[in-house]
Amino acid sequence: MSKGRARAAFKKALARAAEKYQGDPQLGSGLAVWATWEFVAAQTGWCAEGLDRPLADLAKALGDLRDGRTVAMLRATPVAHRRMDSAVLRSVKGWAIATVDQLRGQGVALESACRAVARTLEKHGVPLGTRADTPAWRSVRRWRERATKISADDPQNAVRRALARAKGFSQLNQCDALEQLDLALRTLVEGPLD
Repeated sequence: MSKGRARAAFKKALARAAEKYQGDPQLGSGLAVWATWEFVAAQTGWCAEGLDRPLADLAKALGDLRDGRTVAMLRATPVAHRRMDSAVLRSVKGWAIATVDQLRGQGVALESACRAVARTLEKHGVPLGTRADTPAWRSVRRWRERATKISADDPQNAVRRALARAKGFSQLNQCDALEQLDLALRTLVEGPLD
């Protein structure tokens, strides 16, 4: 295909993608990436250098996302200095507090419950405390103590109340409660499960 025809086809495909984007952003994005891949593939020599490969992979990943699967290339890379979104952190705190409450209801000491929850949170890279000399479990305990002082509409308390009312969660044993917390953290912190 000549460069002029390739360019015209690319413009036409991008216009179609922009049209589709209005009704379905995922489809429109996928079409735009696909159009870009076709344009790059039409350029002699570019494919031989592998310049089309990342675009083809991105097009496939967007297709997977549309089908409900999130592939690694579309997930944010965990970076130690990147702060967690505050709404996500509040939901995480709600899950953590509800899990501590569940463990306490089964007779587990407060410190032990907070330690178990803190270990699970640390496993998922959830930030615990701002001071290096503060043990992680104390941060969890502090979250629990402060929960009564924040708005009832706060996501932290909304999650906590919803879990307290959930019949299945309230009947979990110690191992199952920590496993549910682990699953929730995988979804909240790392993105949707595949």
